Amino acid sequence: AGYLIGQHPAKKLADFYASSRYGLVVNQTLGQANLNSLWTLLECHDWPRMLTTMPHRPEVLIAGFGWLFTSPGIPIIYYGLEQGFNGNCGAGTIFGGALVAAEVAELCEEGDDAKKRQDMFVGGPWLLGSAVPEINKLARIDAAAIPALSPPWREDPFLRTDHQVYRTARLAAALRKSCAPLRSGSLVWRSAEGGANGNLLAYSRILPRFEVLVLINPGFTGAPFIEQLEMDSEVNQGVGTYVNALDPSQTGRTVWVGGRAVLVFTGGLMVDGGTFAVFVHQDRLGLWDKELGTALCKAG
Repeated sequence: AGYLIGQHPAKKLADFYASSRYGLVVNQTLGQANLNSLWTLLECHDWPRMLTTMPHRPEVLIAGFGWLFTSPGIPIIYYGLEQGFNGNCGAGTIFGGALVAAEVAELCEEGDDAKKRQDMFVGGPWLLGSAVPEINKLARIDAAAIPALSPPWREDPFLRTDHQVYRTARLAAALRKSCAPLRSGSLVWRSAEGGANGNLLAYSRILPRFEVLVLINPGFTGAPFIEQLEMDSEVNQGVGTYVNALDPSQTGRTVWVGGRAVLVFTGGLMVDGGTFAVFVHQDRLGLWDKELGTALCKAG
């Protein structure tokens, strides 16, 4: 997650997958190099929330979901990630008097275990902050309160499904489910060098005759401008059009340059900070799903 929160360059993430450290993890876990069988997660009960140091940057989570659902492995969402939970103890009012306020302040300063385990439902007493403004305004800590029965989850205001963070998690999960290469394809890096492309991360997930290109910009180095990227020459043996499943207005065309396949973005492509793009060949992509906010891969 260091790349996604601006602590490391894209190249460091790409280098990790080629390192002996990663090979050791794979071999100890599986006894074989099968990336697609490992769990992939951005948060867990032993790690600080991704937004601990940047509590009001939901775009970081949006780019994070782009990585989580398109990289090798089985994606795991630690509860609250989809609601923008940031573990911010100071987001809301502390009820219970000066003594309780002092105890809570001490608890929040001592360590971050309690900040990783905020209540998920609105009836709880330990409601910490969120990068989603509508949820963040409900934050409160009431150490003297008796936990109340929360409303049904579809009505719980702490579990909203109409904001961009949740909707991105939903569409990314649906896109992964529909596109076989995102689940089980090999991983080929296309760009992770920084420089002129900022801190862009670009990679392909490839199965025989089926390639998906993923671009991620976590948003700390501006909007990279891309003119072309190399593609798999076995999959792309002729001229074809690739379309961004999340934004069908963004397209690229495969051509052959020096005996290799290249995807050329006519007029160039800008990848805004806090976004990701998933390019699929137009023959593999279905119609736009208005409810999800993406097009899905065709079955078969």
